[in-house]
Amino acid sequence: KEIAIDPTNPTHLIISAYGGTLFESEDSGATWRTITGNLPRNGYAPVVISESGDMFAGPSDRGVWRMSKGFQIWEPTGLGKATVVELWVNTNGERIYAFDESGKLHYSVDSGTSWSTVDRHFYSVALDRLVMERIVGISDSRDILVSNDGGRNWTKTGELSQSATYPNPQVHVALDQKGLFYLTTGLAIMRSTDYGLSWQALS
Repeated sequence: KEIAIDPTNPTHLIISAYGGTLFESEDSGATWRTITGNLPRNGYAPVVISESGDMFAGPSDRGVWRMSKGFQIWEPTGLGKATVVELWVNTNGERIYAFDESGKLHYSVDSGTSWSTVDRHFYSVALDRLVMERIVGISDSRDILVSNDGGRNWTKTGELSQSATYPNPQVHVALDQKGLFYLTTGLAIMRSTDYGLSWQALS
């Protein structure tokens, strides 16, 4: 399951249940209604809400879909059939990021009408929700990579050993502090306070 919280109204919640059904609450979870509607249902569907009130979901292998605020119809964006496992969206819903199960990061700067795909494969990526152009990723070649321009260009800031990639390394971002990222591997936990440019091992 995944819970999306409206960034402008914390009483507005969406739960994505197993099987792809979406439930919405506007009273902090006291009551719920289904909003799946015409959204394809076939497995897990990550979901996010923009500050403008638009909702985005990634139903199984059907890319990214959008429900605009005030409407009850889901519409497919131009991503296609990617199997999305993580979604991020900026405040007005224009910039969308989708990470798929094959390790590809896709992004749109026009509310999903057109998409670009980063020419790399990743174990994991994380976006600073406070500064969404800042992205940290662990590539399948074990490089720690940082982008400061929303995924167009990348800089290598480190490299993991072969033994550190099992289980798959993961990048996490602090929700309330700019520039704070964590990297977890099978060997260590590391922290960066400068958007992934330098890392410190935690004991």
